[in-house]
Amino acid sequence: MDKLADKQREVLIKEYEVMVGKEGTRRARIDHHSRRRPIQCGLTIHPGNDCAYSCVYCYILDMGFKFQRPKPCKLSPEELVLALLYNPNFIPGRDGTYIAIGSIIEPFQPELRSLTMGYIKELAKLGNPIQFSSKSHITSSDAKVISSSCNWISPLITILTLEESKSHLLEPFAPAPGKRLDTISHLAQTGLKPFLFLRPILPGVVTTEEHENLIKEAINHGAKGVVLGNFRVTKRIIEVMKKTKLDVSEIVKRSKLIDDKQRPISVSDLETEIENQFSSKITMFRRSCCASAYSAGLKQCIHETFHAEHS
Repeated sequence: MDKLADKQREVLIKEYEVMVGKEGTRRARIDHHSRRRPIQCGLTIHPGNDCAYSCVYCYILDMGFKFQRPKPCKLSPEELVLALLYNPNFIPGRDGTYIAIGSIIEPFQPELRSLTMGYIKELAKLGNPIQFSSKSHITSSDAKVISSSCNWISPLITILTLEESKSHLLEPFAPAPGKRLDTISHLAQTGLKPFLFLRPILPGVVTTEEHENLIKEAINHGAKGVVLGNFRVTKRIIEVMKKTKLDVSEIVKRSKLIDDKQRPISVSDLETEIENQFSSKITMFRRSCCASAYSAGLKQCIHETFHAEHS
């Protein structure tokens, strides 16, 4: 970081230290957000721990979290921003570190919704590209609040299939696919650029025809793009899916090794198939950070240059 940026960071730190006081400053300094390194597509923000949606393909249990009602993060929005400013791995500003909310939990669960909204509003003051991923039903009024807080935020709405019975098997406590399509509509109506988050792609579980129907409906509901994503498996996830009576034979076939470590399976052929069919109709990315850059008005993300021909 250059000297000017260092000086701007120092000014912001002093402002936020005054805002939050001694105890807030202490909480910000010791919180994990003050030292975490960004992952490949940005620095993840955790409004809480644990998740009640209990999706069978989810890996948070392998990370030490639980399927239960979430516990909100103890940091206020101002304390969270201060923690990031303390973090030497974080660069504030539009050309700085990408921010991703919702990487290990559902940020719009009822227990976290207001805190997440507060985080978005305060983080927006830094100007960084911001993104959230969600399976929740976001109302029209909440969508307007989100948009007014950060009109460049990148919403990723996860839907894997429109078949409600299959969706219920995969995501037993998440809102139905139709509710999530409504979320896309509500966000698009505010001027935001919601993307369908087709992640994870589950070969042999969700069919090509289901993907086609889903993308068509997402377009009809105002989605501005699609982010495709692979599937990380562990031995525990495979066993859970088997117990749920899901056919995992194709997943196992594509897996080089299945053990206690999260390992991606190869789905590049399926991603290419989807891109070949829909890339002329809607913007498509294979990395979530590219959707974040796209919504922030940047001409490229850290992985690729792109054009906004479908915006």
